[in-house]
Amino acid sequence: MEVARLLGLDMRVLTKCIRYANISFVRSPDDARKQLFTDDMVGQIREAHVALYGHAPYGDLVAEVEELKRRVARLEANPAPAVRVPLPAPALAPLPRVVRPMPTVRRQESILPPGMVSRSDVADAHGFPLTTLRAWCKDGKVETSPETYGSEHGHFAVERPVTRRGLAQFYALASQRRDNFTPCKECPHDEPVTAAAATLRGSASFPEVEE
Repeated sequence: MEVARLLGLDMRVLTKCIRYANISFVRSPDDARKQLFTDDMVGQIREAHVALYGHAPYGDLVAEVEELKRRVARLEANPAPAVRVPLPAPALAPLPRVVRPMPTVRRQESILPPGMVSRSDVADAHGFPLTTLRAWCKDGKVETSPETYGSEHGHFAVERPVTRRGLAQFYALASQRRDNFTPCKECPHDEPVTAAAATLRGSASFPEVEE
């Protein structure tokens, strides 16, 4: 039977599928021995074979394989043009981070009473090591005020400023060390003259003349 050859089935399997699908074939008017099947009937036989055996008839599988072979041959005979995939553009190098300098806001020191100078100002004015000056102040070689002047209005607090006498003491000590000492425009610094010392000095300058 042509249906058996088309589906690749033997007569036993074909008969079983026809019975499963409950199909009534039509005899050919020309030859009563021939059984005629419509396309719908062939489709029902295929479905019955899948239901009974779990896969399509062998003839359908062969037809699919042959169709695949023809498609592969056509593709090999007419290969598709090569498609060039554009390469991705190289990533841009990160720009260097620009660090903007922050303006330095320098706070001013507190206003000191007349005749007093902060230890840092004394060291800066004479190019002298601040650590050495602090050590002299601690040892009592340079007189300082025991007071601490506060930080009103955003000013730095000044602790133990150097007095006028202490500035003279500092000059007397530091001037002997020429390697770390640079005189300022107000050098030399003399000790303040007290009222009693001024009276004695005036007496020494103008002695009384006996008549």
